[in-house]
Amino acid sequence: MRHSATLKRRLQLLASMLMCGLLGYLSSSVALAKPTLSFSLPQGLQGFSSFQSFTQQIIEQRSLRQMKTYSGKRVSNDSLIMIYYHDQTIAVTELGAQKLLLGCELIEIYNEKEGKMLLNALAQYNRPLEINFDEMLKLMDQCTKWCGTGDIADTYNDLGSEMAMDRCCRQHDLCPIKIRAYQNKYELMNDSLYTKSHCICDDMLFSCLKMTNTSASQLMGSIYFNLVQVPCLDGRSNKYKFRAAKEGF
Repeated sequence: MRHSATLKRRLQLLASMLMCGLLGYLSSSVALAKPTLSFSLPQGLQGFSSFQSFTQQIIEQRSLRQMKTYSGKRVSNDSLIMIYYHDQTIAVTELGAQKLLLGCELIEIYNEKEGKMLLNALAQYNRPLEINFDEMLKLMDQCTKWCGTGDIADTYNDLGSEMAMDRCCRQHDLCPIKIRAYQNKYELMNDSLYTKSHCICDDMLFSCLKMTNTSASQLMGSIYFNLVQVPCLDGRSNKYKFRAAKEGF
């Protein structure tokens, strides 16, 4: 049993390095792309200097672009701007006649203070409306379908060579309900290297990567769901518990 546990930990560490390598490769062709998984290193791993420096380069590149704002780009000056938010995601939509979706920008909130500042700034366009989790997921899905090769916001639009897989990962990145690495939220502590997202978001990632069916998406799915097995958040209305990762990718 002890040998099995040790082997699993080593495999998970190897998987972490493989994931970093995959994300680094994908980001090499897209300067503004960010990974599905945000992570930082605990003190126990500081001795691995090469692992630290390798992953830290990726982390630092992303941290500079974590909090994006509304671009202000509009298709028409006569359109209606509607702002919706739920927990850690803001959606700024541009609507034309008969509620035709003309534009959509999805913004990830990284902390409560910056989120409030951004919502206050967006109030100049319209009063932000809070929606529930299911409504936000539906809106995110509509935005993803609308955007084609991407969103009109520069930091959301710039997709890499693996565009289909990158779109799966972007949607997972923007999951409204999640706990980032080594953070406490919803009365739960995420003491792992990986962001833990709501199980519905993980299920959507699972299905999206399966449907994409490229070598890169298969590798990403196999590492995330089969090898690393990142748990997800199960529950509703700020009452969550960790659930084991979906298996069988």
